Amino acid sequence: TNKFTLESGSVTLNNQMVVNEVINNLTADKFVINSAGLYQQNPTDKAIGEFTVIQNSSPMILNDATLWSSPVKNQNVRSFSPQTLLKRFYKYDEANNKFSSLFVNDPLYPNPTLSDPFTYNFEPAIGYHIRVAANQNSTVASPFVGKFVGELNTGIITVPATVNSFGYNLVGNP
Repeated sequence: TNKFTLESGSVTLNNQMVVNEVINNLTADKFVINSAGLYQQNPTDKAIGEFTVIQNSSPMILNDATLWSSPVKNQNVRSFSPQTLLKRFYKYDEANNKFSSLFVNDPLYPNPTLSDPFTYNFEPAIGYHIRVAANQNSTVASPFVGKFVGELNTGIITVPATVNSFGYNLVGNP
């Protein structure tokens, strides 16, 4: 068994780490996974405590978007990207082959089941289309620094892949 426990100080993981059990007995900001991979090979492997996971998007300019999936449980979508316009958070609707806005009934991307931006969390292993911040530079590209904070998604996560109409699904690595 490969086990790592953080009981004092802090650690920033910048490279791949393979571990069966990782325990953070401190706060999430003391164990940072920075654009790296924490790999667990078995469904029974454990991650205990809260962690901060930093992922950078490709360089983007105003009105660009990218696809995100959360590596942690209960990450609020709005707090993940607070400067993104509410109507620019989307989830893919396979049955209609289009993206639906999560928070605003946008005529181009209608969603009859709107969510509350302050209570909606990323679903494990589901991908989301999120536009960059409304104040992003329109000429100089820079990455969006995605910061996820919480308990890591571990074990087997099952996502139903549907083939109702078009057969496309937007999933992410949890």
